[in-house]
Amino acid sequence: MENPQCPICGGRDLAIRLLGKRPTYYACETCGHNFIRSDKQRDGESFLEAQNHYYGGESILLDDRPSIFEWEIMKERHRVFDKFLERGADVVEVGPGAGHVLKWLSERGHPVTGVEHSATLAEQLSHRLGVAIVNAEFEIHDFGAVLFDSFCSFHVIEHVQNPLAHLIKAYEIVRPGGLAFIATPNSLSWEQRAVPKLGPNFDAAHLHIFSPRSLQLACESVGWRMVYETTPESAGGWARVFSGMLRAIRDEDAMATAGKYARSSSKLVRLIANLFQFVTIPPRHLQRKLRAGNEIFVVLRKPAWLD
Repeated sequence: MENPQCPICGGRDLAIRLLGKRPTYYACETCGHNFIRSDKQRDGESFLEAQNHYYGGESILLDDRPSIFEWEIMKERHRVFDKFLERGADVVEVGPGAGHVLKWLSERGHPVTGVEHSATLAEQLSHRLGVAIVNAEFEIHDFGAVLFDSFCSFHVIEHVQNPLAHLIKAYEIVRPGGLAFIATPNSLSWEQRAVPKLGPNFDAAHLHIFSPRSLQLACESVGWRMVYETTPESAGGWARVFSGMLRAIRDEDAMATAGKYARSSSKLVRLIANLFQFVTIPPRHLQRKLRAGNEIFVVLRKPAWLD
């Protein structure tokens, strides 16, 4: 059987990435993109099921306070927003998760709108944050003539069946000269290279794992212009490798135990997390400098004058 084409660069030079109990990925040797070839309906159902499991009801992942590792990531978001996002600019965020970014942007004075596929999570966020939440599948939702100053998609694009459709829709709803802020796991991070079967990026919920090159190709192919790129490395990346080891030893299901270790109320766990975060600063800084951090974070601009 002929290999499928890479959905980003169209190449057929694909390797098979075997990850034990995890899904099998195609890995593009040309652009570094990784993808699962699977059924759309099943993927959509699996994603909604995962969202409802992680964030529904009284999930610990909907805690109003970010965990120590989430707070480190949030500080990176704040730094980039302060550099690029104008005061008062309106923002639409797709897949807002626990709502930490929406909450901070709203408190900073930005008119904000969230777009959430899961009805359960949309209701939770609307109740908790008091901001506009649209319950819809982003890629096919009709926004009418509304255009936004900026768009945010943090760890969403890896979940969608067609990432180019995600980027095209974002392009359509942002005004000329507007911005997009996108973050997604990095297929070339040190974690993934060192322990691919335990790294935090390859799992059943992630249909696409980008490399810095494949993300840039995808964004530019639909008209976006890259204005900033970094590969930050939070302490949570390696911590998830270690928690993966612990789950494997204890034979725990990753979905069933989501957030168990990151949000433990144990003083000892919090102390270890703080110490780990501190002592790993130098190697994580080097990892970032070498474009090998566990996240790719880009800022894109829609050209002000369109052909």
